Formats: sequence, C-alpha cells, structure tokens
Amino acid sequence: MTDGRGERIERAQEALQQQQPAVALAALEGLTGDVQIEVLRGRALNNLRRLDEAEAAFLRATELSPGHAEAWHNLGHVRWIRGELVGAKEAFGEALNRAPGDVRSLHKLGLIANDENHPEEAERLLRMALEIEDLPKVRTHLATVLHKRGADAEAEAELRIAAAMLPEDPEVLTNLAVVLEAVDRLDEAEAALRGALAAAPNDPRILEDFAYLEMRRGQPAAAIEASDRCLALVPGHAGALSIRVPALYAAGRAAEGDALQDFELVREYQIDELLPDQAMGALNTALAEHVTTHPSLRFEPAGHATRQGSHTADLLHGTLGPMAAFEDALEVAVAEYVEALPEDPAHPLNQRRPAHWQLTAWSVVMDAQGHQLPHVHPAAWVSGVYYVQIPQVVRGSDPHHAGWIEFGEPPAEFAMPGGHPTQRYHPVEGRMFLFPSWYWHRTLPFQSETQRICIAFDVLPA
Repeated sequence: MTDGRGERIERAQEALQQQQPAVALAALEGLTGDVQIEVLRGRALNNLRRLDEAEAAFLRATELSPGHAEAWHNLGHVRWIRGELVGAKEAFGEALNRAPGDVRSLHKLGLIANDENHPEEAERLLRMALEIEDLPKVRTHLATVLHKRGADAEAEAELRIAAAMLPEDPEVLTNLAVVLEAVDRLDEAEAALRGALAAAPNDPRILEDFAYLEMRRGQPAAAIEASDRCLALVPGHAGALSIRVPALYAAGRAAEGDALQDFELVREYQIDELLPDQAMGALNTALAEHVTTHPSLRFEPAGHATRQGSHTADLLHGTLGPMAAFEDALEVAVAEYVEALPEDPAHPLNQRRPAHWQLTAWSVVMDAQGHQLPHVHPAAWVSGVYYVQIPQVVRGSDPHHAGWIEFGEPPAEFAMPGGHPTQRYHPVEGRMFLFPSWYWHRTLPFQSETQRICIAFDVLPA
C-alpha cells in the first residue's frame, strides 16, 4: 500500500488493542476501498457506541468481500447490541456459512435463542460452541440457560468449571451466587458474591445482587447499605431501588419507603386519547391476533414471572403489523409521562432520566388461573402495561380484585416483619399504566375461559 496506508492501518490496529477507538478512527480517516479498513473502522465506531455508522462500515466490508466471516460476525454483533435480533441472526448465519467453526457466532446465536424464549435451541448452540472450543464465557452463559430451565445442579457444574478457568471473574462468580441462592445455599452464595465484589468493587450489578441476598437473609440494614453503595455509583439505579424500598419498610423506615414508592407515579392513559384517529376496538382485535399468533409466543418461558400464561419476545422488531400504531401511542404516553415528572432534580426518575430512549415491548397471554409473581424491570427507566383483552370476570366491583395489577408486594422470600403498603388497579381494555421500573408489581390470579392479554413495555436509555 502507498501513501502510508499500511502504517495507518497498523496504527489503527494498535490503538484498538490499547482500547483507544478514537485514535484508531482518526488513523483511518480518508481511507477506503479495503475490507480490512472497513472492519477496523466498524470496530472503532462500535467501541465509540456510534452503532449506525459501525453497521454501515461492516455492511461495506461485506460488500467488498462477501466471504469475509469476521465482517459478517461484526455486523451481527452490532445488530445484536441494538436489539435487532432478526438481522443479527441473519448476519451470524452468514458468518457461519463462511466459517462453520466460528465459535463467536454460535455463542451469540445461543444468546439470541435464549432471548427469544428458545432455551432448548440456546443450549444446543452453546454446547456446539463448547465442542469446538472450551471457553469459560460460553460455559457461563450455558449455565444461565440451564438455571432458567431449573437445572441448577448442571448449571453449578458448568460454573465450577468456568470458575476454575477464570477464578476471579466477577460474571462467573455472580452467576454462581445466583444458582447457589436458588437452591438456598445462602452462605455459599454470599462467599461467591464477596469474591465477585473483591474483583469488581464498583460493579453495581454485584451490589444489587448482594442487597437481594441480604433481604433473603432477613438483614434489611445490610441490604440498605449495599443498595446505597450501588446508588452512589449509579444514581437512580432501578435494581438497587427495588430492593431498597422493601428494605426500608422492613427496617421500620416507612416514610423513606413511601418517598420512593409514591403511587401517584403510577399513571393511567387511554389508547383512544393517545391515538384519536385509531378505533380502539379494531386496534385491540388486531393486536390480539398479532400476539397470539406470534412465532415467539411460549407457555411459561423459563426465567419469567408468569404462571399459567405465555410470553412473546420483543414485539418491536421483525414484522410490526399493528404494533407500529401501538408504538406511536407509546411514544406519546412516554412523552406525557416525562412532562409530568416530579420537579425535584434529586428524585430517582430525574437522576436517571435519559436524553434519548428506546422502547421494548412483549405480550403476556394468561389462561385460567393465570397470574404473575412479584417482579420489577431493573434494566429499564420507566415501565408500563397496556390491556388488549380482559375477561368479564375481571370486574371493578370484585372485592377480591381477581386479575387486577398490584403494586408494592415484594418477593415472598423477603422478610417483611413491619408490613408494607400496596395498591391495586383495575385493568380495562384500552387502558395503559406507566410506572417507575423499580416498583414491584404482580397480577392477581383469576378464573376464566377467556384469555387475559396485555402488552408490557420498557423505556430504556438509548
């Protein structure tokens, strides 16, 4: 190569190895027409979180050299980060067509299968990857799939092998703690979490897990301390707040708990007001058809809080159908919710308020005796639910509130000696609720031959 191209490419490679993506990108400025250049440019842009430009660079690389497996894999990776699972699968598939033993693409396809409620396929793909190369991270993610399926003994075995390979890896140790906690080996879980904290003392996810464990052990003061440490690192962290609230009530600090669980922030919207030009009945009929025939719909998928009901994967990717109009309604509702936020800049919703957001939405289709266990959405900022179809037995006059949504009830394994406030809301077709993502919520059981269909959604920082 002439005009210093070779030297500039080497400089970009070295900068990426040294985690200096801006330097790498500057070194490549003005260089075109070579697959290696586009792959390096895409990697630098990806590391700078300029994902649209990274995708464009990797697409150019595949056009310059359609047989370049790394370019296809990197294209799939960017799409996976953006939540574009269909496009990601296509790109990873192309990478495997060029390089059948590409462990990285098998690994990512396994993670996508898990995200799409296909745990058997996820396990198959991850085991295929391990047969090619024994990587501890693949074992760790295989253990995650096994744990979701309830195979905790197998999950622990995989994590023990991964921990022998990476003895101080915080992800391995944290996942091991989760599995140990699931089988009530709380002291061992604590030891694993302490090892993870020693390796990564400023990882908010580990502190969140530690706070959860302390609530299971009936130690609300320790849970509050762990949540405080997490919130000092990430103000407004939904996972930490979800544990801090019940911990405050359990510790007798009800006024502080009330301040973080203000039911006035559970706000109601009507679809016909959000979409005045759309007939609610026609939209709900189309949404019901769309979700009940969606290819990702699975009965009681592992790792979810739903009982006697089914879940879809994300409905805002792939063929949207009536979800396109529904997404428009969500954008309006979220904008109105943001407009009505508390004025206090120290409020957790304002502390984590995103300048830009993205939406993810999935459906829950409940059968007779369907219900949801208490859960939160720790990765989100604000969450919500919209009611598509509600059985007649879910009545506003029912003193037992069958089929209603309830806020404030924490997991049954939390020790709550002092009690805690809850509030229930009547679901009605065409009604939508938005609420802070750290609020514990559940659906009360109901008995009906008619399915209860809702669409849940999260507002995520973009």
